Amino acid sequence: DALIIHYKDGLAEPDEHDRIDYRERDFVHAVNEDDVLLEYIQPITGRAGRNFRGEYIALREPNITHVPSFTYDENTVLVTEDDSRSLYYAKCDGYVLHNKERLSVGDELEIASADFKSTGNIHASLDKNIKISMHSEDSSIDQIGQNMVLESDELDISGSVANGATITANVVSVGGQTHKSSTIYAKEAEINIHRGYLEATRVHISRLEHGVVIADFVHVTQMMGGTIRARVIEIDVVGSHATLIASNKITIISELKGSENTFIIEPAVGLNDKDNFAQLKSEHKVLEKALLREEKSFLQKRQQLTQNKEIGERIKKQLLQDKREGRKSSSILIDKYKRYTEFLQEIKALQINMEHKKTRFNAVNDEIIAIQNSTYDAKIVNNSSWRGHNEIYFRLISPEHEERFVPKLAYEGETIVFEVVGADEYEIKVVES
Repeated sequence: DALIIHYKDGLAEPDEHDRIDYRERDFVHAVNEDDVLLEYIQPITGRAGRNFRGEYIALREPNITHVPSFTYDENTVLVTEDDSRSLYYAKCDGYVLHNKERLSVGDELEIASADFKSTGNIHASLDKNIKISMHSEDSSIDQIGQNMVLESDELDISGSVANGATITANVVSVGGQTHKSSTIYAKEAEINIHRGYLEATRVHISRLEHGVVIADFVHVTQMMGGTIRARVIEIDVVGSHATLIASNKITIISELKGSENTFIIEPAVGLNDKDNFAQLKSEHKVLEKALLREEKSFLQKRQQLTQNKEIGERIKKQLLQDKREGRKSSSILIDKYKRYTEFLQEIKALQINMEHKKTRFNAVNDEIIAIQNSTYDAKIVNNSSWRGHNEIYFRLISPEHEERFVPKLAYEGETIVFEVVGADEYEIKVVES
């Protein structure tokens, strides 16, 4: 008999230099619903026989050494059996809990920390519905060790994230702080003190200290330096040396305490907006060149058609007359008319293709204009007073243009907007909130 462990890949494999990366120890084995976890192969009974001398070989009993002695959780594991094997299936997404006593699939994992010594890297996958929790009374402890890699659906850390660590999750919560060389990718992120690099859809940070955030929506309680790129940015208190770049709105909710800050409004600065805009620009350029090339070819072919139309119609008339009078048409005339009709189809196909390209070109152009026009609707709102030296920029990126503005100290509780005042002329204005 045999017991095959399907969910487990085993120990880390050596690389080409026969070295093993002990960080990859398969600490968590993530599975999907209906995955085969284990397979028990039933022993097969042989039959008696004879050797080449004709001597009788008695039947031996099969060796049975791997019969499963563990129980299993019927809520999370399904077992099917037949005469040859037993299969253990996962009834839900999660990770495998397996020891000598029991087999089950769980979705919540509590550990003290993730580091080289205790766990190695953890690959729990984003789509396995696994939540990993790490709780500590001391939030300054690095619960994610140096250079560790963690991936999970949800990750709740009461402590801190060490240097070089990389986290990928749908939902991330960090109760401590992130090191400046740490990296987090998430959909939703809540961080106490952030000094590293973060990409997420929605972000809440209690204190941003010279970290970098790229997102769609960001709310920061207190910002002390750093860079934020997002569609919408809300900051309760802004210190000094901060760079805020938004496409829709920047709001200082409570107080601007410091100076030497830069506020920038420009299109396409959300999490995926810049890449999407670059793709639109690239497609716009490709379509524009293709249309110019095809329009030139179409005009040439249409001119050629005009020059040969009379001949083509004359050949067609002759062929029809031959058919009516029961004469066999000349093969030369038939071949010429065939080439003429193929030329007509070629021009028609080219025209249809051009119309499809023009439709897509206009749609792409409209998208680019809509993204560009978002700058005209964007605003910067400071609910407190301006102090120190701060700079405001409104940018267009197609065509490139930038307007600079330095708010006066007298401005208080005002909204700053960008307006078109003439052909290729723009102005930054202060209006009442």
